[in-house]
Amino acid sequence: MTCEEFKNQVIEHLDANSPLSLNAECEAHKAGCPDCARYFDEMTATAMLLRPRHSPLQQHAARPSRRPVFRKRLMQIAAAITVFLCGVGVGLSNLFSTRAQAERTMSLHLEHFTHNLSSVGNYLISFEVRALPDENFSTLDPEADFIPMQMQVMHQNDSLFWRLEKAGGRTVVFDGKAQYLWTGNGIRIKGPRDAGFVEERFQPENLLKQQALLLPHTEQADTRMTYTDSTVVLTTCGQQDGAWEGPGTYRIVTAFVKATGLLCRMEVWLKHQGREIQMLRSTDIRYNLPLNRVDIVRLPESNGTEWQDVALPRITRRNTLKTLQKETATEAARRIMNALIANRPQDADKALYYYRPHLSRLCKQLQGCSVSDFSAPVTRKDYPGVFVSYRLTSPDGQTTTGHLALRRDNDQRIWTLDGGL
Repeated sequence: MTCEEFKNQVIEHLDANSPLSLNAECEAHKAGCPDCARYFDEMTATAMLLRPRHSPLQQHAARPSRRPVFRKRLMQIAAAITVFLCGVGVGLSNLFSTRAQAERTMSLHLEHFTHNLSSVGNYLISFEVRALPDENFSTLDPEADFIPMQMQVMHQNDSLFWRLEKAGGRTVVFDGKAQYLWTGNGIRIKGPRDAGFVEERFQPENLLKQQALLLPHTEQADTRMTYTDSTVVLTTCGQQDGAWEGPGTYRIVTAFVKATGLLCRMEVWLKHQGREIQMLRSTDIRYNLPLNRVDIVRLPESNGTEWQDVALPRITRRNTLKTLQKETATEAARRIMNALIANRPQDADKALYYYRPHLSRLCKQLQGCSVSDFSAPVTRKDYPGVFVSYRLTSPDGQTTTGHLALRRDNDQRIWTLDGGL
C-alpha cells in the first residue's frame, strides 16, 4: 500500500465496519510510515472532536437510525478538517491548493454545524438588531439604534416551533403550521408557515443556510474560516441592493464551540456610506433549557380583537383591481399618505389593510401635514417588497424624511403598506 492509497482509504479504516483485510493493510503501512501514522492520529483526534457531546433527547429516539451514513459523513468532515489544519505539516498542501477544495472543506464544516443546531431539543438566543421599535421584523435601518430581541426555538418529533419577541411588544409565533404576529397596540395578523413576517437572518438556522449559499461565491467574496483555542469562526460575504445605502456588501460571521459543534455567536455587518456597520449581534445563546412548547406558542388574549388573515380580501370589481395592479409603488405611497392626511383612509383601504386598528390614530397624527418628494422605489434582496422615501412637513413648518415599506407579493398583485408609519 502506498501513502496515497492509505490516505484515500483512511476514512474506511476509521469506520468500525471496515473489512478486516483493509484494516490489516492499513496497520501494516502505518507501522512502516511515520508520516501516515501521524496523519492517522490526527484524523482520529479530529473525528473524536466532531462527535456530538450532548445527549439526544427522548423525542428523537423514535427516528430511524442513520448511524452508518452519519459515521461515514463524520469521517469525511474529519478528513477535510485534518487536511485544512495539518496538510502543510504532513506534506498534504497539494490536497488543499484550490479554492474548490477550500470551499468543500468549509461546506462540510457548515453542514456539520447546521446538523448540530437542528438536532438539539431547544435553544434560546438573545440578540440585538438595528431597527425601530414599532417597525416590522423585516425592516432593518443602519441609522437606528440597537433593539433587543429574543428567540426561543424547539425541535420536537420532527416539528419546529419558535417564538420571536422584540422590545416594545411586537411578537411572532410559529406553532408548526401557521405564523401569528401581534403588537402591544392591537395589531393581530395570522399567516401561513411562509408568511414572511420575520427577516430570515434573525433565525439562526436560516442564517447558516444563507452562509452555505454564499460559499460557492468564494472567488467573489472574502470568505474564510479561522480557529481559536475553543472556537471555529466562519466568515462569508455577499452582495445586496440596499434600501438606504445602494448596492453594497454584507458580511455574516458565525462562531461554533469546538467541543460541541454548536453555534455560540452570530453577527451581520453591512457596508453603509463607505463604512461597515454591525446590523445584528447575538448576546447570549443557550441550549437544552427547560422550555415548554405550550409557552412558546402561547397567543395573547383576544380582548375583542380578531385575527386578520395575511391574505387580502378579494377585490371583486374588475376595473378597481385593474387600476390598482397598474399602480406603481411611488403612486401607491403618495395615495396612502394623502389619504391619511385628508382623514380619508377609505381612499387607500386595501393598501392600509394591516393598519386598520390604527387608522384613526394615524389620521390624527398627520392632521395638517403635507407630503412631497416621493422617491422611486428601491429594492433590497433580503426583503420581498420595496422602499419609497418621502418628505413630510408638519403644520409648524418642520420637515422630516421618512420611508414606506410596500409589497405586493399577494395573489392580487396590488401594493400594500408593510411598514414605515
